[in-house]
This record gives sequence, C-alpha cells and structure tokens, in this order.
Amino acid sequence: MASEGPSHVPAASGHASDSRNIPCPTETLEAPTRNTSSEREGATSQVVCARLDDEDFYFDKAHLPDPPSIHYSQDIPALFREWHSSQLLTINGRGIAIKHWEALYKKRKGFTDSNAWKVIGVEWLNWKFLVEERERFPSEEAFWTEYSDEKQERMSYQQILDKLKAARTHRDDLDYKAAMRYFGGNLDRADAKGKFQYKKGGKSMLMRKRRDVAKKWRELLAEDDSLQAGWTTMQQNGTHVV
Repeated sequence: MASEGPSHVPAASGHASDSRNIPCPTETLEAPTRNTSSEREGATSQVVCARLDDEDFYFDKAHLPDPPSIHYSQDIPALFREWHSSQLLTINGRGIAIKHWEALYKKRKGFTDSNAWKVIGVEWLNWKFLVEERERFPSEEAFWTEYSDEKQERMSYQQILDKLKAARTHRDDLDYKAAMRYFGGNLDRADAKGKFQYKKGGKSMLMRKRRDVAKKWRELLAEDDSLQAGWTTMQQNGTHVV
C-alpha cells in the first residue's frame, strides 16, 4: 500500500544511537549536524516521493533528520536483522529499513548543508555488500561457515569486506576481458551499439575503467539475448565474434 500523499506529511524522528554504537575502528564518524527547530520551521516545505520496494513514499525533505550514528563493525548479525526492517530512523510515523536510507537521503541532496550522509554513505555501501553476500546463502549459519577461519572463529567485519572486495576485483577483471574478447578489443565497434560510451562535457567518451566496462558487459548479457547466445557460442568454439 502506498504511503500518504503530499497532503499530509508529518514530522519525522531519528534515533541517533543505541547500544550498538561502537566506534568504527578505521574511521571516526562526525557527530550528526541537525537543523534547529527554528530552521526547520522556516524551511520551505518540499515534499518528494521515493520508491521503497513497491511503494511510493512521500515525505518532506525538511523533516528528514541526519542519518543515525550507527556502526556494525562489532555486530554484523544486527545489520542483517535491520537491513530490511528497522526503527533507527522513523519518518511519517514508520520505521525506515536501512536498505532504503540511500534513496531518501539522495532526495535531500542540496537541501541542507549537512554532510552526514556523505560520511555515512560510504559505510552504508559496505553494509550493502555484506547483506548481498549474506543473502547468497540459505541461512546466516551457512554464511558464517563460509566466513570463519580454520579455528571456526568468525572473520572480522574488515576481513570480510576485504575478501569481498578482492572477489569483486577478480570478477571485474574476468568480465572486462570477456567484453574485450567479444568485441575484438574494440568497444566502439558498431555491434556494441554505443553501450560503452558516456557523455562528458557534451562529448561522447569511451569507457576505459575495467570496473565500468565489466558492469556494462554484465548488463548487456542480462538484457541482450542475441549477445548472450553469441558469447556462449564463442566460448564453446573458442572463436571471436565478428
């Protein structure tokens, strides 16, 4: 069910911290910079809509507080629980799942001078990587079986992130090479249909970074049946598509 539209947007509240607020060992998060009540009262009401799963969620940017100052480096299971359902941040009378925080704070960009989301957004992305990896396994127990050492001790937050980063880098390297092989080393070839181009300063530029090329290649494989078939044939025959 969609949330109430712009005609009724109550104020929000954010829980700044709880018992899991353990300082991140590699980065100190600045204390949230909150607007004063007088500033909020004087701010122009700007109701926007964010898509949260299958719901259109309306809220006033002036009523969105800075993100809660929370860390999960010492409590990864709590992250797994609260990613999909959380009361750490409430707005319009409801709790906002951590997975939706980015969607809301992107809507607030340029509305406030606070840099709180810019700081915690990097950490939020790491949380996303962790949850996505957890959900590859049938259970949390299976996840921890994979991410435990030979003594059956769970790997640390940073150790898991480092392992995931290495895996992403390896995958990007393989997919970059696959794209270059498929297009004969020329990503600007006609059958690439400009998919590896982007605009910069009004000019068309060709992707160079391996990560960008790899990401686009994966998107093309998922979207283009003929390309997928051609790549499968190419792998089977060890030939180049021309």
